[in-house]
Amino acid sequence: VQFMAAVQIRPGDAGAHLDLGKALSLLGQLDPAADHYTTALRLQPEMAEAHYNWALLFLKKRQPIEAIVHYREALRLRLDYVDALNNLAWLMATSPDARVRDGIEAVRMAEKACELTARKEARFLGTLDAAYAEAGRFPEALTTAKKARELALAAGQQDLAEAALRRLEGYETGRAWRETLP
Repeated sequence: VQFMAAVQIRPGDAGAHLDLGKALSLLGQLDPAADHYTTALRLQPEMAEAHYNWALLFLKKRQPIEAIVHYREALRLRLDYVDALNNLAWLMATSPDARVRDGIEAVRMAEKACELTARKEARFLGTLDAAYAEAGRFPEALTTAKKARELALAAGQQDLAEAALRRLEGYETGRAWRETLP
């Protein structure tokens, strides 16, 4: 309600449209969310966060190719957009759709995300281990997944630690990780 009021009060504010779009997307109202992302980008074409949120919306709609386009645009606008780097790398490493996967590119992006966070984020290391596996670099995938699990446990992120353990089991048998779209 407050985001709707903000848009009514400031219809030319790209940030207000972005915030309303994010709220609507969380509520599952994807088409109205898309309308507000469109408005945000019309008002501020260089808004990396609007492209990032478009990518998330396309993933919810099970349209990974379109998501990739918006992740790439967000990264063109903001080279150090760690969440966009990580999410795009994860998608390219784990997608069930072979047209989407690119292990080499996923490794490049995941390594950059890990560098930007000083290799201290379990979630980003998890993406890196998945990227290594997709690229066929299983020894590195195993080592990185173990490190991701250790960091997750140390941070009390039990869900991330369990996910790393599941990935590890696959890597031990030479299987890359596949994720289903949300």
